[in-house]
Amino acid sequence: MEDYDLYLNPQKPAIGLYVRAGAGLPDIADAKDWIFDGTVEKDSLPSEVVKALEANGHAFRDMD
Repeated sequence: MEDYDLYLNPQKPAIGLYVRAGAGLPDIADAKDWIFDGTVEKDSLPSEVVKALEANGHAFRDMD
């Protein structure tokens, strides 16, 4: 089972950022603004988020 790390930005609390577990945020320009919030299993994410993760290595999600 593949896992993904969730990062949240306190300045933009309605948006979550997912990356592969352990990958960190090397490609995100404002990486210092994102705070690690935990790891989730692939099966607990919507399919469109998983597709974006597989295609781009990261995915944003509306957390509202």
